[in-house]
Amino acid sequence: MKKTIAILSDVHGNYTALSSVINDIKTNQVDETWFLGDLIMPGTGGDDLFDLLDEVHTTVFLRGNWDDCLFEVMDSTGPFNFEDSADVYVGILTQYVYAHLSKKKY
Repeated sequence: MKKTIAILSDVHGNYTALSSVINDIKTNQVDETWFLGDLIMPGTGGDDLFDLLDEVHTTVFLRGNWDDCLFEVMDSTGPFNFEDSADVYVGILTQYVYAHLSKKKY
């Protein structure tokens, strides 16, 4: 039997784009979905992105480098380097995204 797999990646917090792709997956009766990283950040999507992936049969879920950035900041015990604009940027994004994630999702 033929199996159809949708391979997704690089959503970067874009709910509108992922929603459109998920609707296409449903329309085309895809059997299985693989997500290959970068679901969250730098866009504003939070739990709603995970909810969309839950609507289709997502059997593979990998974290991308932006996903890792979020968790690195959340797990960090050291202070931010406020002299480094990249640290400040990722810290502010993490603060926003974390506020929009429920603990059950990650």
